[in-house]
Amino acid sequence: MVVWLVRRRAGNGPPPGRTARAVAAGAALGFAALAAPARPAAQAPAADSAFVLATTDPARAPSPFLGNGHVGVTVPPLGIGASPSLVAGLYEHGHLDVPRITAAPAWNAIAIFDGAHWLDSTAIAGGAIRSYRQSIDMRTGVARTSYDWIDGSRRTAVRAETYLSRADPHLAVVTLTLVPQTAGPIRVRVALAAWPPPNRLPLDTLRQVERGWGAAELWYPGHSIVHARTAKLSAFGARLTMVSSPEGRTATLSEAAEIAWPPGGVAHADTTLDSAGVDIAIDAAAGHTYTITEIVSIVPSFDGRSSLIAAMHDAASARVAGVDALAARSREAWERLWDTDIEIREGVKEGETVVANAGTSLHDGDKVKTIFPDEFDRVRR
Repeated sequence: MVVWLVRRRAGNGPPPGRTARAVAAGAALGFAALAAPARPAAQAPAADSAFVLATTDPARAPSPFLGNGHVGVTVPPLGIGASPSLVAGLYEHGHLDVPRITAAPAWNAIAIFDGAHWLDSTAIAGGAIRSYRQSIDMRTGVARTSYDWIDGSRRTAVRAETYLSRADPHLAVVTLTLVPQTAGPIRVRVALAAWPPPNRLPLDTLRQVERGWGAAELWYPGHSIVHARTAKLSAFGARLTMVSSPEGRTATLSEAAEIAWPPGGVAHADTTLDSAGVDIAIDAAAGHTYTITEIVSIVPSFDGRSSLIAAMHDAASARVAGVDALAARSREAWERLWDTDIEIREGVKEGETVVANAGTSLHDGDKVKTIFPDEFDRVRR
């Protein structure tokens, strides 16, 4: 069941009917609300402000997440760094445990080194993150994070943008932009990285639950076991691949990433038992802008294709298309999903809230009914 707000169509004269405009807060994205109050993005048109949630608190909790029906990912506070990602239909069954949806190997494991320190969550606790803003644009499915990282005498402007393509649900794109205010070496590491095994409980045979056990002890994601990984430099940047399987299952998940960086960067590709990555060193000039892009394809074996070949092909094709074209295609696909201007000819007044069993959008002919405040509270619960 989805909640909608009825508004009048903009214009100089009265419309022939009334317009129901979809303002489903995160329903299409699987959005977990930001802790800070939502406010419109400054650059967004006024008509779209209800679709943008934002916070200026880097310590906000819980984290929001994005999803496109195939892949979901938690948006990390700093906009970069390994965070949980789930793939529809990918389940494991560990020994003595219950079946669980599996955490895919992290495809957004990005780290920044400013010549003195690596950027991590300790920067938040230490007050080194300034001018912070993170927003989720639910109309386009894009997460944007921006802040200044202060590290002693060093100051670096960081901008990260992440989205899961609605046009091609196997694709994810991360764009990282750095503007150092001090000249000197900087490094960026981009990797595919497996998660360590969870601290399992024998829930399949457990007869009683211990007092004090909560969500963290009971509802951890399943584990992926890495079978193969590669990291190679190419004429276009770097290509990373990883093949894994959910524990206790025969299905596989293939991830392929295409990484690009500015001219002049010196890169080194490497693999470990549970990761494949590329380390990019840049001799940065003060005030210059440096952009690193990662395009990832995530393909499970039950998708009906040879998953590793398909993932590599999709990532390479997306690189050729370019990040601007990929973003435009995804945006257009979201626009079609949100195309919800319809005429309600009777029974609903402007400003009333209605409920419809219409998935993520309303269309002509959908049935709506008035919902009163007490009912709205029950729907939210």
